[in-house]
Amino acid sequence: MKKIVNYSLITCALALSIVFYFYFDLEGILWNSHDPAVIDAAQLKEDLVTDYTGCKAGQGVLSLTTGAQWEDVLNQIDYVTVIPESIVKTDVYSLARWADHYTKRRNGSSGRRLAEVKQTAFDIFSNYCPYYIIELEDGTHILAQMPRSLAAKIEKGEQVRLPLGKKLGFSQKAKTLLEPVCQSMNVSTDYVLYTLDDQWQAENANNIIIIKFAVSAVLFLVLAVVLQIAAERLLFKDKNGA
Repeated sequence: MKKIVNYSLITCALALSIVFYFYFDLEGILWNSHDPAVIDAAQLKEDLVTDYTGCKAGQGVLSLTTGAQWEDVLNQIDYVTVIPESIVKTDVYSLARWADHYTKRRNGSSGRRLAEVKQTAFDIFSNYCPYYIIELEDGTHILAQMPRSLAAKIEKGEQVRLPLGKKLGFSQKAKTLLEPVCQSMNVSTDYVLYTLDDQWQAENANNIIIIKFAVSAVLFLVLAVVLQIAAERLLFKDKNGA
């Protein structure tokens, strides 16, 4: 009986730690401490080489409010921002632009190739980026990719201005997987609004995974010990109260 209880408590501690891992918004903590540059329309016009995706939108940058404006945005050229009215997270992910496309073996050589697109109901590692459907002020819905922490704030009803983003094409496989939800919400799968700062993500992605895993592992050990101590005192103390 005691072994069964202990195994059950360990399983419970593991389950809670896994849930914590997925809900621990370390990216949000790091992103909030990050101070991206504010870039205005004049700077964007003067410098056509630097990639300002992920920076804060400054004066003169187009803030999308209508589907017509989105249609007029030039693919891979214009920078825009938007304050989404609402957001829906799809279960489709694309391999991050900053991620290695192959796993690494212990000897340093390349292993298997990672899937370019995945579909899952669970939020997966930070080397994959979810596709979201955001609503513009006029009710138009478009596809977007953004930091998870910003998406979480929008889901909570907070008013969030997205970082500078570009209108980009994406893979046919992702379009195929997105087709059902996009058809139901009348969303075009031609383009996605990409607002991720690839350089910042590349610098922090591995640390986010390692720290989240380490904290979750410590939490598991603490919970397992605490739960077993509590069970020992409440369920298995002898009749004399020892």
